[in-house]
Amino acid sequence: MPTSAERMPTSAERMPTSAWEHAVVRRAHADIRRGACRHPPGSMPTSAERMPSSAWEHAVIRLGACRHPPSACRHPPSACRHPPGSMPSSAGEHANIRRAHANIRRAHANIRRAHAVIRRAHAVIRRARHQRIRERQQPIDLGLREVKVALPLRALGAEHDGREGILPRISAPRRTLRRQWGATPITKEPRHTRRAPRALSFFPSPALACLCAEPFHVEHTSMRQPLLAFAFLLVGCGDVPPDNLLSSGPSSEALEAEPQGAEATLSCTLPDRPVTHGPSTSEAWELVELSTATYPKALCNDGTPGTYMIHRNTTSTKWLIWLEGGGNCYDSATCAQRWNSSGNKLMSSKQLTTRFAQGTLEFPSRGVFSVDPNENPTFHDANVVRLNYCSSDVWSGDRAADPAAADVTDVKHWHFRGRAIIQAVFRELMLHENLPAATDIVYAGGSAGAGGVHFTVDDVQAQMPAGARFMGMPDAGFRFDHPSYDPNTGLESTAVPTDQRIFIEVAAGNWGGRGDASCHAAATTSDEHTSCREPGWLTTHGHIRTPLLIIQNQYDHNPLGHLGVDVDSNMDAGETGYTERYAARTRELLASTDSLHSCFADYDSQHVTSHGPAAGTSTIDGTVLRDAIDAFYRRPCTPERRIEAPPPGAP
Repeated sequence: MPTSAERMPTSAERMPTSAWEHAVVRRAHADIRRGACRHPPGSMPTSAERMPSSAWEHAVIRLGACRHPPSACRHPPSACRHPPGSMPSSAGEHANIRRAHANIRRAHANIRRAHAVIRRAHAVIRRARHQRIRERQQPIDLGLREVKVALPLRALGAEHDGREGILPRISAPRRTLRRQWGATPITKEPRHTRRAPRALSFFPSPALACLCAEPFHVEHTSMRQPLLAFAFLLVGCGDVPPDNLLSSGPSSEALEAEPQGAEATLSCTLPDRPVTHGPSTSEAWELVELSTATYPKALCNDGTPGTYMIHRNTTSTKWLIWLEGGGNCYDSATCAQRWNSSGNKLMSSKQLTTRFAQGTLEFPSRGVFSVDPNENPTFHDANVVRLNYCSSDVWSGDRAADPAAADVTDVKHWHFRGRAIIQAVFRELMLHENLPAATDIVYAGGSAGAGGVHFTVDDVQAQMPAGARFMGMPDAGFRFDHPSYDPNTGLESTAVPTDQRIFIEVAAGNWGGRGDASCHAAATTSDEHTSCREPGWLTTHGHIRTPLLIIQNQYDHNPLGHLGVDVDSNMDAGETGYTERYAARTRELLASTDSLHSCFADYDSQHVTSHGPAAGTSTIDGTVLRDAIDAFYRRPCTPERRIEAPPPGAP
């Protein structure tokens, strides 16, 4: 034991700073415990004397000189575990210290086990959500048991900081680009600094059971300091979507348990709801850039982050979520052409973020995006989100770029991550916005975005808050297998397979991902899997179980252009006849769609009408498109099929 002349280092004396100094301190303490200090007190070097700095001085130390001056002590008396003079001197006291340290290690191990249980619980939640696609009102049985967890709040004199019940943060910050017209320049800030995250909410749903622990108490008899551990309660997330939203779809067990295709019984259980209007959305549009650290797969073709626009109305529980369209590319030639013609717009988010920063970015403002209640009676007061399209895969791909493919003329050079972008945006809306409190959600899109709605609507619906009415509204995406126009004969081509089927097969091979999950689960041949990326097939064979309002002009110039006919030019007799037959086939398929779907099919060549002025002019039997949208929103389970008959002499 140190004599009265041997003092503990004062608070002004420094702590050891190197591994060597710590080793010296440990050896000196060992000598003190053995009573074998090699020199009397008084011969210790003073605080002014320096630490050894040469090889010779180190050798002197090893040969028996004192190992360190008092200034190299581990800590001042204020930080010592026990007052001076009460150093452990017996084997029993040292054993007690070792047991206390062992208790701390066990407590930490218990915490790690608790975290593992939480991770397993989240995995159970994800599986359970997939398994109850159509029975979402049933409670989830997590199969959890009570788990004893010891959480040390005070150990060996360390003061508890008073923060009790702190749970690990789930959500990660994201970069948000925000600008209001006439306001300060664009700034980038973590999202959670502006709005409290919704990741952790107490008892929002029976999603996660409690993990409870009994307290334990360990007392160090010599040190007179208790090691306390208290029971704590872990409460899980509410309606937070799982990480694999859209990536795999419902489980194979759930799909096999339900009849598929024509054998499936489709029903609609959404209640009718009168439209109650609040004040129009007044907040400025905001552009949000997804964090690549949080969502490493949510990338545009060129690897830039996916983005979305949001127009909030914090007083509304109504949501319109729109997938933007913009064509596609499916092989090396078409992707190189797309990049060279308008890559920064269609395959990258660079132009969007640059224009937003400059204040020159235009936001949608007509049709279903309008805040004018006369132009947009249904959604003028809704929260509106638009997912910006930059993946060129009709929102269905799930394939990363090949780092070895450096040339833009190689299709492997590009990312195709449409599904990952949808997944990331919905997760952001659940964590950071008020989507968990939504009462009405319309999932819509135009052109390629409409195709994306067909492919993902049931996946998204399965993850939405219980009790929310969820509907789909694809506009101008009703594609089906139809032979191309043969200019040599003025008739349909007889080539087999059709150009449409070849396109889907090549695209699916390069994009990865999939179409509708239930369709792929029922498919047994490659040809049937190809059909799972055809909206016309999905909506007529019982695969889409969410009620849809299908908006599709009968001789839309966009699909007809891909089939070889320019309907906006002076068509000859062959082209006119082909167009008439295509329109007739469109009417036939729309009339035979599954019983829960509504449709609005004007005899017209326009492409995407709901987000522009045509929403107020396109009319079938006296019903304007905007009123048809409003009727579907009010009564989604009362299908109304408005299919215009061709006028005499049309087209």
